[in-house]
Amino acid sequence: MPKISELVSTGIKGLWGTETVSAECGIPVIKTNNLSYEGVIDYTDICYRDIPKDKAEKNYLQNGDILAEKSGGTKTHSVGYVSYFDGESNRFVCNNFILALRPNREKCLSKYLFYQMRYMYENGIFADCYNRTTGIQNLQVGEYLGKSVKNPVIEEQEQAVSMLDAIVSQIDNAKQRLLALDELVKSRFIEMFDNKDFGECLFEDICDCLRNGANIKQSKTASGYPITRIETLSNDKFNLDRMGYADIFDLEKYRKYLLQTDDILISHINSTAYLGRAVRYKGESNIPIIHGMNLLCARIKPMYNATYIEHYLKSVRAKDYIRSITKQAVNQASISTTELKLMPIPVPPISLQNEFAEFVKLIDKS
Repeated sequence: MPKISELVSTGIKGLWGTETVSAECGIPVIKTNNLSYEGVIDYTDICYRDIPKDKAEKNYLQNGDILAEKSGGTKTHSVGYVSYFDGESNRFVCNNFILALRPNREKCLSKYLFYQMRYMYENGIFADCYNRTTGIQNLQVGEYLGKSVKNPVIEEQEQAVSMLDAIVSQIDNAKQRLLALDELVKSRFIEMFDNKDFGECLFEDICDCLRNGANIKQSKTASGYPITRIETLSNDKFNLDRMGYADIFDLEKYRKYLLQTDDILISHINSTAYLGRAVRYKGESNIPIIHGMNLLCARIKPMYNATYIEHYLKSVRAKDYIRSITKQAVNQASISTTELKLMPIPVPPISLQNEFAEFVKLIDKS
């Protein structure tokens, strides 16, 4: 199998230039913020910079280039993930935190190599290809490009790309339908509970307990009972495929940390955008799950409806409160359990809470 380096050119330099006043007199520059873990580039928030024309012309991106984050990374995602450039050729450049790869089209299809590299990233094959300095990860380009890839004949690559494109299209359509249903739930919540004269109580009065999880060192090679981690709440869903493991096969020490149906997990250490993310565990797993660190678990008292509380925590008012108690630090932010307990929550009659929960249940079936 050939190495990635044998299938691509790396002659495209990342450029940054100097600040410019407007798009009319600047070159559009793709930053790492424009890349995504799903492989799609966001062209709606492009930065324009003053870059000499001769430099830009030598380093313009071409449709089909593959862009990998070279410097950056987060606590939950390492550098090396790839996005597929499907924009206009000879118009955009990328910044110097991005590694631009131009596949040799005589040897492989750009889209095929992109799909394969995305698969490799998601399965940890690039996990040993970066080092860390203070607060930042740097891709070890030589090791990254030295990984071997499958490279069947072009006809087989075309078949694979055609099939994967169709699957991605179906996934995108399903996501759009889910977003529409989510908006319907939000609208129903606002209709039933917004600007109504309900009494209030503190969050701590609604919870039987509100606490952090078990401090367990997880490992990529471990197995055993699953443990929640920050990624478990990705995309505002409870993701069974994003658990941690630590070779725990005996639950005796962790009985008090086992999740129960309707427990609400809350992200209290994360980047600012995802801080306060709340997801209710609906009993999706048929095996016990251990509540791990960096997520708070709120166990709601029986006289309140956990579905209503979950959606209140997603409301604008709750998010405003979360912002007001957020503590900023290098690379992450946090909220304290003590201050979260003091969040005021409107308490409508339980009949209304239950009516809303039944509506959510119908939408979930849809």
